[in-house]
Amino acid sequence: MRLLETDKPKSWKIVKSGEVDADADAEEVVLSFQGVIVSKELPPIATRVNADKKRYLRQSVRLTGLSTPSFQTCVDNLQYIHGAFGCLVPDGGLEPFEPPTFLNHPCMDIATRYYTSRREDPTGTAIPFLSEVDPNGALQAMVTDDHFHSIDNQVLFFTLANQNHNQKGAFAHRFVPTNPGIFRTGDIVEVQTTISVVSIKKDQFRMIMNLRTLAMLDSGPTQVSITASKWGQSKLMLQQKAASYRLKSNVRTPVFKPKIKRKVGYSETEEEVVLARRQINNMAMNDHEGI
Repeated sequence: MRLLETDKPKSWKIVKSGEVDADADAEEVVLSFQGVIVSKELPPIATRVNADKKRYLRQSVRLTGLSTPSFQTCVDNLQYIHGAFGCLVPDGGLEPFEPPTFLNHPCMDIATRYYTSRREDPTGTAIPFLSEVDPNGALQAMVTDDHFHSIDNQVLFFTLANQNHNQKGAFAHRFVPTNPGIFRTGDIVEVQTTISVVSIKKDQFRMIMNLRTLAMLDSGPTQVSITASKWGQSKLMLQQKAASYRLKSNVRTPVFKPKIKRKVGYSETEEEVVLARRQINNMAMNDHEGI
């Protein structure tokens, strides 16, 4: 893996070199990790939005691992990546990497814009918004010649679901597409993200985590808090306790798993999906390869 500079817009990305042409066939690396939703701004967008603010509109989540060792490994790896990117820009030009916190637990912010500027991507292809994201056409109505919705702006949403028994008589599990409206604060999820450095002004750069996929793994902590809140207990405290119990019970290390060529989403192979379900049932974090 290496860092590749791109133009329109000027940025650097983490890629896997192509076998024939190192640059032309380069595949962007997609990383995945798990965490608990602290806050979110997700679709569907059902009401009209101020068109003057469309370039700032994002679908985003803030995740924490509640100080589990594997999530801290994730944070440490990002610090390492930030240092590598820092060597490519003018000295002092890259904003410091300072993860936000939630109740003193480190967090990560992952986001993707709804629109791309034609100035940044003059030849990009526009695609329609998914109906689950823009059910009433409010976002599509704001597409113009200078701002469009592209594949780079698309986020895919999944949930880990039980299926019918397989040929061996056991339950089969797979990730299936889902409505983004199901996600709640306190849910345990997996994100797929790409990491890049972009220019924010002259000689100033920022490392960003682009949200590519959001998958529901366990909504148990949210359901526990909803039930318990009927008895007058603190929803925030119960969510934290429930999620922390699941995440800390059998935590495994490194969390990053490279995937190739923006190949986001989940395959139909049962092995990958059954492993994810088994780890959730065991209240374990993912056992992914490190960078």
